[in-house]
Amino acid sequence: SAPAGFGKTTLLSEWLRVTPRPSTWITLDEHDSDPVTFLTYLIAAVRAIFPNACPETRALLQIPTLPPLPAVYATLNNEIDSLAESSELPPGQRFILALDDYHRIGDPNVHQMINELLLHPPRALHLAISTRYDPPLALHSLRARGELVEIRSNTLRFTSAEVSTFLQKALHVPIDDATVTQVEKITEGWAAGLRFAALALNAEEGANPRFVTEALEHRFVMDYLTQEVLTRLPAAMQKFLTQTAILDQLNGALCDAVICEEPELEDSQQILEWLESEGIFTIALDDQGEWYRYHSLFQRLLREQLVRRYNAALIANLHRRASAWYAANGLVEDALHHALEAGDTIGAARIIEANRHQALNFSQFQRLDQWLKRLPPDLIEARPGLLIIEAWLLAERWRTPDMNALLDRIEAQLSRATLSEDEITILESEIAALRSDYCYFIGDRAGLLNYARRALEIAPIALSSVRRFAWLNYLAALQLRGDFKALQEALHTSLLEDRFHGDAFPVSPLITQCAVSWMSADLAALQQSALHLLRLTQERDLLNEQGWAHLYLGCVAYQRNDLAGAAQAFSAIVKRPYGTHGHAFWQGAFGLAAAHCAQGAAEQAQALSDSLLATAWEMGGANVVEEAHALRAFVALQRGQRDEAQRWAAAYDRNQPLAPMSMFCAPALVLARILLDAATPQTVADAEAWILHIYHFSRETYNVRVQSEMLAMHALLHEMTGARAKALPLLEEALTLAAPGGLERIFLDLGAGLV
Repeated sequence: SAPAGFGKTTLLSEWLRVTPRPSTWITLDEHDSDPVTFLTYLIAAVRAIFPNACPETRALLQIPTLPPLPAVYATLNNEIDSLAESSELPPGQRFILALDDYHRIGDPNVHQMINELLLHPPRALHLAISTRYDPPLALHSLRARGELVEIRSNTLRFTSAEVSTFLQKALHVPIDDATVTQVEKITEGWAAGLRFAALALNAEEGANPRFVTEALEHRFVMDYLTQEVLTRLPAAMQKFLTQTAILDQLNGALCDAVICEEPELEDSQQILEWLESEGIFTIALDDQGEWYRYHSLFQRLLREQLVRRYNAALIANLHRRASAWYAANGLVEDALHHALEAGDTIGAARIIEANRHQALNFSQFQRLDQWLKRLPPDLIEARPGLLIIEAWLLAERWRTPDMNALLDRIEAQLSRATLSEDEITILESEIAALRSDYCYFIGDRAGLLNYARRALEIAPIALSSVRRFAWLNYLAALQLRGDFKALQEALHTSLLEDRFHGDAFPVSPLITQCAVSWMSADLAALQQSALHLLRLTQERDLLNEQGWAHLYLGCVAYQRNDLAGAAQAFSAIVKRPYGTHGHAFWQGAFGLAAAHCAQGAAEQAQALSDSLLATAWEMGGANVVEEAHALRAFVALQRGQRDEAQRWAAAYDRNQPLAPMSMFCAPALVLARILLDAATPQTVADAEAWILHIYHFSRETYNVRVQSEMLAMHALLHEMTGARAKALPLLEEALTLAAPGGLERIFLDLGAGLV
């Protein structure tokens, strides 16, 4: 920790160059204060050494709603700690993570994250921080434990011998001991001051310390830099420095793009190399000499000169050209920054619109959310290409009614938007894909088929995310129609598309394949598909999508009465509440609670449902909260807390359309169990009506598993009322449907009255 110009960055980079330990580096700026941005860069830096590091944390940064930050930090800490066992790290050794210019970080959340690393240090990590002043970190605790090495300005000051050595190398003229002594006295060993002194002495004939005194006792060092450094350079070089000062990091191609209207400045790479070799406050950021940056004091001077020398329009054009270069090279965040610095919000919007499908294809929902937050709300509202991003975020957050209302607004804009025919077609394909999802959840099977088919007809093959979404719903529509021949053909066709994508594309068809096998009560086929899905998500590092594979593997184990296997599979989902799709997470929670209850551990199920209610409110969305309350009612019933279960049942809206029951459980099935449990001669008709309502829906949607369950429940209802003659044929039919697939828990869960 030391003020500007004491050589912190130079010392740190030189140490990393000579140390045999693996090391990685992040140069920070003000834009990195955002926790998601900071974590993204940190993980990228760690992955430069360990290519597969921090998969859980990385996955958490991609989901639509960022989990509570303490949960993210705990995950990061654990994953960095686990690198101690990595084959890429010699036993007993730690890797070095250097955070340069940490004083630029202002967000307390980032400080909290670094504190977690300091207070609970991962075995694999050696953290090095350079900063101009002490950050708000728990340094006192580290001192007390003897785990902190501090290098401050007193240590960084040049000694007499070092001052002499530096000046002898830096000067073009001889220097005597008196001058060295005078320079040391004036600079007090300040590295940047010595650089200024060398410039001053080189600028004069003879090494006269008076020039050093005048330079360093000048009221403002900035003025000295202007008079003795900048103005002594050729005019073309001054133009280069001031115009490229808008850049936090520089390379030849980028600078060429920014100053392209200056014909006398032809080779920026050569200029950068010369500036660095001449010691003109230019720092190389890599060993290849590709990237550089200006010393912070010098950059501040240059930016002040830029504003003085050029008008706002020219400066805005510099930012626009920088933005264009970054956008063309796929550096979206930097492109956005410079577009906004130019005051070009329309340009920023276009950058987001041009890159949204790439982010969607790789499920980078947090990134999309961060992009939108940088734009004015009224601009987003006026552009269909931005509003559609909000619609995708709502869909992933399980807020389908809100999504559908937003789609209405987008469609209303398309008729008056000044978009090309191709742009309109792309937006229409996205709207159709999202509409199909809404139709699925409201039980509109005709709309589901038509919208999904329309999306597949018009969505370009490059739109992996749109086609993935549309295929998921199109395949579901065919299953709900019972058109299994067309379904198998469509599954084959959809998986062939993967050769065009190579990302998460096959996940959706495979999830549908799992759902079809589950609804068909074919456990062998379900296990095969789920294992295929698990392998694929592991191979492609799709951690958030692995929850679907664990869910269906848990369903297989549970129905085969392998309760330990079911609990293990469902636990793999529940332990990652923020890193799994909402549907998969809550169905996994249902499955784990059911496994606990079947094992006689209803108290564990109760603790699970209690803890997850708070999670539901954090996740947001009416559907999420409904699932959480249904889970509590399910557990209450298993524990014999009938009053609580019946209170939930009384509040349940029976008029809402049934959604396809393609996963472990559903609120409608919980209601059926509660009504069956509470059936009396006065209420048996109510229970029977609801069971038959679900049964007929499951027949219409070709859901053999639910048909079997409803038949068994109907049989038990007749048995409870003494109508065994009616019960036995229903039970026989239920067994006939369930036996080929080997489903057992359907019957065991209904208790001794049935078994």
